[in-house]
Amino acid sequence: RDLPGGAPGLTADDYFSRNEEFRVWLRLRKNTSLDELSSAASRESFAAFVKQWNAGRLEEHYYTGIPAEMREATKTKHRWGFVSRMSEEDAHRLATLNDEVEGDTRTLRQARKAGWSAD
Repeated sequence: RDLPGGAPGLTADDYFSRNEEFRVWLRLRKNTSLDELSSAASRESFAAFVKQWNAGRLEEHYYTGIPAEMREATKTKHRWGFVSRMSEEDAHRLATLNDEVEGDTRTLRQARKAGWSAD
């Protein structure tokens, strides 16, 4: 079965590499977050996520890239106190760094998908 965006099928081994998509799915579909689940429960939930992913039953953004605002809104229910005390300049620097890391991660995923290996 062809998945949206040419995405590959998943297995249990993709737990860490698809953490972002899984975290968003947990929040939007199950109204929970990883920090509320035990390790065993998170693995069980990931198995359900993999099943839906491989069947192509998820919205396209799971396969092609989670929008930034969706990622931020679903990270955790906890609100860190330092965030409210952060200066606008520091918040901008943090957001810029976050964007750079996410861009590098996407580039690496695309390179691996194209057959590149760091080994």
